[in-house]
Amino acid sequence: MTRPVLTFFNNKSGVGKTMLAYHIAWMLSELGKTVVVVDLDPQANLTASFLEDERVGQLWDHGHTVYGSLAPLFEGEGGIADPHIEDITRRLALDNFMAFAPDALTPLGGYPGGEDKAREFVKAIYANVPVLDTGARGATVTFVERGVGDVLLAWENEAFLAQREFGKDKFEIVSPPLSILAEPPLSVVDAVADKKGTRAVAEAYLKYWYSREGQEIAARNSYRPRDSEIAKEYEKSFAKVELFTIDDVFGGWAKAQKEHFAEGGIFDQIYKN
Repeated sequence: MTRPVLTFFNNKSGVGKTMLAYHIAWMLSELGKTVVVVDLDPQANLTASFLEDERVGQLWDHGHTVYGSLAPLFEGEGGIADPHIEDITRRLALDNFMAFAPDALTPLGGYPGGEDKAREFVKAIYANVPVLDTGARGATVTFVERGVGDVLLAWENEAFLAQREFGKDKFEIVSPPLSILAEPPLSVVDAVADKKGTRAVAEAYLKYWYSREGQEIAARNSYRPRDSEIAKEYEKSFAKVELFTIDDVFGGWAKAQKEHFAEGGIFDQIYKN
């Protein structure tokens, strides 16, 4: 009997694959499905989401991560080590571009100099990337804590976080005049909320983030608030950036996904060549 496999993959970092996999795994297990989560992140971020820090340290020390499994092969000391299965619950177990495009286009004018020029611009950027991490947090750690690279291209809130943790004198934040409006979704999973009887709490939590208090919390943590009054209060905290949506420039997410991120799409053509 075959088992369905869900794979969360994206060539661009900072797309929330780890949390998406984490929450869907818990949701499916709560719905009575037997789930095995495979963590392919060398930094074991998904593993750290499921387990306490002490247990993560133990797994890391014993080579029970994807990095540890591949280390013997990389170091010429043998083949790939056997995978480790960590039981979380009875039904859940753990087994070990476009981001740069705004500078090469304008919302109304398309690609100045043509699409070929835009591709060459993005290709030149990727040619200078020493580490392409799997997520925004991993990229920040690589740059800020490990000192790899001269420039970190990341979410705005990650840049502010680095300054708060290590000092404003350590890093200079340079904001582009034009960027994509990022809108991470908030949602209530009907099947889980109804089964657990938590719909009222879940919906209240979701609505809270759009209340004045919730918007202030977002602003204090360097996320741009959607509430116009809160945005006015915190406008000096953020650079003036002209924002556009995927619909404005790329014809919507379905079209953008097929053209830019599907196998053989623009990103593959740039990154593989």
